[in-house]
Amino acid sequence: MMHQTAFAKENGYWKDLNLLSDEALELVKQDQLTEAEKMLTQFSDQFVQLNIQALHITMDDLRVLTVSHEEAIQSLTATLPLDVKVRKVMQFRLLVDALQSEHQPLWTEMEGPIMTTFKQLKTTAAQGQKDLFQQQLTQFLNQYETIEPSVKVDIKSEFVQKMNAHLNELDAQATDEATQMKQLNEMEKDLKELFQNVKDNGVDSSLIWMMITTGSIIILTLSYVGWRKYNGNNIITHHPQEL
Repeated sequence: MMHQTAFAKENGYWKDLNLLSDEALELVKQDQLTEAEKMLTQFSDQFVQLNIQALHITMDDLRVLTVSHEEAIQSLTATLPLDVKVRKVMQFRLLVDALQSEHQPLWTEMEGPIMTTFKQLKTTAAQGQKDLFQQQLTQFLNQYETIEPSVKVDIKSEFVQKMNAHLNELDAQATDEATQMKQLNEMEKDLKELFQNVKDNGVDSSLIWMMITTGSIIILTLSYVGWRKYNGNNIITHHPQEL
């Protein structure tokens, strides 16, 4: 019972924090920057009052969250285009969800747009359109930057480092087309693996085991009931006089 109470409290904490980050994002989209800043400030005030251990996050997770929160607030008062402000607050919103969600975090919904942009990037590179390539590269980097904090808290650090290495090489530009295409192909493979890893972890193994166990119990129960019925019919058939 104590475990259930603690779990309920933990879920309640995250539910409130998720709601604040979501409201902040919606307000920024509507260009209500002052109200959005209030939501993010309220998030901070509420968060510092919580026991970090109760939220089940590591110190590394906390650092990522702190940096993303600061960047989101700073973007609201900085002289930046609205779409950049939205992206920064969305980054924070996705991160909060990633820290709370055990399965299918919101950031995985970015798979479609990110992979579409990357395929366009590959096509442009193959055609040798350097100016267009740079435009699409900027778009891709912006999209990946939006999910990067979430990736850091959801994916093994080795994989994150591999992706960062790809991004650094891509941003530096390859010296020849063959090298660049090889690099893009390797990165595409790793991007697919990135999203697939989260999908593979999308179903709780304990839930699967429970389903299997429950299914086995049902089958055994039905088999037993069927056997009892069959056995009863045999008794009636062979011993009618006992009725």
